[in-house]
Amino acid sequence: MNEKPKQLIVRVPDSFFKHLHQVSAKRNTSIRKLTINALLKELRALNHEYATPEDFKFRQFWNIKDKTKGDNNE
Repeated sequence: MNEKPKQLIVRVPDSFFKHLHQVSAKRNTSIRKLTINALLKELRALNHEYATPEDFKFRQFWNIKDKTKGDNNE
């Protein structure tokens, strides 16, 4: 099961692309890593926003980065 990574092509304005370069240089990380982290944060926020009471009852929302429970399960 050696899967190839999928590619995501996104068109952004030149000014935003320059900003991404500046931020990645400042944080000493790649643009790919910044983008993936931003997408993961957005996905987590969407999961919380559209979660039903049953979701909160039966699912645990974990912080992926440090593997700790989120605010709703304390």
